[in-house]
Amino acid sequence: MSGENPNDPFGPPAGPGVPPPDAGGAPGFPPASLRYGLDEAFRYAWKKFKPSWGSWVLATLIFGVILAAVYVAGMILAVGLSPAPRNSFDRATGAYSYSTGSSGPAFALVMIALTVVFFLLMWIFQAQFARGALECTKTDRISLGVFFRGRFLGTAVLASVLVVILTLAGFVLFIFPGIVVAFFFQFFLYFILDQGQSPVRAIGSSWSFVRRNWVNVLLLDLVLVGAYAMGVFAVYELIILLVVIVMAVGSVAVGAATVIGVILGILFALLFIVAYFIVVPVALIAHAYTYRVLSGQPVAA
Repeated sequence: MSGENPNDPFGPPAGPGVPPPDAGGAPGFPPASLRYGLDEAFRYAWKKFKPSWGSWVLATLIFGVILAAVYVAGMILAVGLSPAPRNSFDRATGAYSYSTGSSGPAFALVMIALTVVFFLLMWIFQAQFARGALECTKTDRISLGVFFRGRFLGTAVLASVLVVILTLAGFVLFIFPGIVVAFFFQFFLYFILDQGQSPVRAIGSSWSFVRRNWVNVLLLDLVLVGAYAMGVFAVYELIILLVVIVMAVGSVAVGAATVIGVILGILFALLFIVAYFIVVPVALIAHAYTYRVLSGQPVAA
């Protein structure tokens, strides 16, 4: 992107002897540091989520279906290209061997391709959810179409690849550097989607942003970790529930205790799944709100 963005709160890199630019409030707005609060961030996020909850839920379902379809298609292709399962018995030694067929170079290549596609889709969906959260801070209500806009998407995916590489390199170096990298680079998508910055500059802007606001960002992240953990637990509960149902259906005699266990499992899983559809979007909007306010930009009422 040529030229400097006048909306960039950090401006061009400071030269020798030049102090860094101030990240104060936009004209007509008080300084961001005086207006930001963690409680206010989540109150605002809940307020903005309510009129747009349908778009968030539909986008999550659509992305989930796409991931599931890609996974199923990939596994069918991998199994179809694999050799058939074989049983063999050596009469001389009495050894019995069994091959599942899930092996061979074709199976390995398909699984590698499936993994690459999965990561690519996850980076795309991550950028689109960040776009939706960012849009919530600019308007009263967002439509489903916001999650399917392509502006700066390629740049966002490229930057995601760079951040993942840097994070993994940090984890190789005794784990802690990887945590530091993930912490300081977490806002890079907003600088791309909101300001059109290049991948390298967006990563640098995120580092500067977090360095100046690390206390507020750390407190926010502690809450977000709990929110995302709830999502992971919801998926885990759903898997366990499906296993229990399959076992119950396959059982000849299903006792009352099993039926009650399945019903309670369904209710428990639904509780966490519904919470996931609410908590994660609210957390994302709070994250985008933090970026906007602490960089001195106005947010929609």
